[in-house]
Amino acid sequence: MTSLILAIGVLLTHPHLQHRGEDEGPVVDVVVEVDQPPGSSEPGQTRTRHDVRISGRQASNVNASLAAGDRVVVAGHLASYVHVDLASGTRFRRQRVLASVVAISLEEATAIITAAVPHASSAPAEPASTPAPPEA
Repeated sequence: MTSLILAIGVLLTHPHLQHRGEDEGPVVDVVVEVDQPPGSSEPGQTRTRHDVRISGRQASNVNASLAAGDRVVVAGHLASYVHVDLASGTRFRRQRVLASVVAISLEEATAIITAAVPHASSAPAEPASTPAPPEA
């Protein structure tokens, strides 16, 4: 069973593009801190952190567009993975959001969006024709 997640929060880490080989393509791993709604968490705990993996073209776009401190919207599903602590060699299971969509939140910012791939609807309009001046 897949658990879907939609989170609005702040990037805690700066995106760093990594290439994981021919099959996987580019990926970015970030941490997003999310405010919890009142009454939904234990006393004293008002935020939670999500490890988020972004892949493909979206990883390249996030790397070029976002930075730590940016407010984002993330939609994806939860997946488990095994993490190995390099210092102790201890292995433990963690959860990560595999992002389907990452977008900047316009709640506290403005943005100028540039399409990475031109859309047919964004083709320049035909210049308006101007009538010839009247002959004298």
